[in-house]
Amino acid sequence: MTFTKMQAVGNDFVVIEEPDSSQNLDLAALAITVCDRRFGIGADGLLTYTATQTGLTFRIFNADGSEDTMCGNGLRCVVMLAALRGQVPSQGIAQTPSGDIPYVLEKGEVTLTLPPPRFWDVSVPGGSTVDTGSLHTVLWPTSLPDDAAFFTDSPLLESAPCFPEKTSVMWTQVAGKSQLSLRIWERGVGETLGCGTGACAAAVVAISEGKVSPQEPVHVTSKGGTLTITWDGYEGSPILLTGPAQTVFSGTL
Repeated sequence: MTFTKMQAVGNDFVVIEEPDSSQNLDLAALAITVCDRRFGIGADGLLTYTATQTGLTFRIFNADGSEDTMCGNGLRCVVMLAALRGQVPSQGIAQTPSGDIPYVLEKGEVTLTLPPPRFWDVSVPGGSTVDTGSLHTVLWPTSLPDDAAFFTDSPLLESAPCFPEKTSVMWTQVAGKSQLSLRIWERGVGETLGCGTGACAAAVVAISEGKVSPQEPVHVTSKGGTLTITWDGYEGSPILLTGPAQTVFSGTL
């Protein structure tokens, strides 16, 4: 099969078109194989898609083979690729396990309209948990953690008993007016350079707790780059996620 390696703010993926059911491919096993950075292609996840007349359908498998519900950076990569191939229009709807997501490709960036956030009523010291298409716990340390704390505490919180399907962990700091900095632990993957739904979660929690203003977009910077999040502060309002997506290379597997 042919594949395309893509990245969005350093969050990297192997992208393929959804295989025909007659091929009987185990996509979870395939994800583990292709995402291996030493013996495979190397990626945070495997993305599959099917193009339609008005948009596309989309699935995301993490590097450990688990299928996730949504991936903001991954979906933006797929939209960019399918649009460049002429398979979908520059504006349409993506069908995902988290629901239908409107998208717009304009001036080299993809904007997704994600559903309203859903806050979880769980007790996490120094943090808040919110579902922005995928589940994230946002922490507010006095400084972003060093490797010792990050690689010890993140997997413990990811698999805490209160999160039966695990949670991603967004270590977050206010870096300036309408600016946040992140270090990211993604469930089923480990440390990643970027996370679209995680950036949304950090911005939503920051706005809801009065750390940044909802009156202007929030710029969220991780190791891989910066994403722009727009949310008006009302729990019933959608979240806009905007950022770039790029092809790294293509090949045959």
